[in-house]
Amino acid sequence: MGRLTIKEGVLSDGTVVPPGWNVAVLSSAAHQDPSIYPNPDTFDPFRFAKLRMEADSDAKYGFTTLDNDYIAFGLGRHACPGRFLCVNFPD
Repeated sequence: MGRLTIKEGVLSDGTVVPPGWNVAVLSSAAHQDPSIYPNPDTFDPFRFAKLRMEADSDAKYGFTTLDNDYIAFGLGRHACPGRFLCVNFPD
């Protein structure tokens, strides 16, 4: 997921990102982090269904839910508006 900065930003470690720079987020690092998802390298087709049952919430781990731990569709106001179509028309 790449973005072009339009104004200066400062990261939590003090790094300054000037305007006009291309920055990217490596989403696979978050999606394969064992502290977020147990056994991330093991195929589990019901992983998120189990997490929804544990959290007692359909929204928390829903496919189109925007979350810092699952950023396949982006975050915030720049999140992919087509994510709902992806759920309804997967082919």
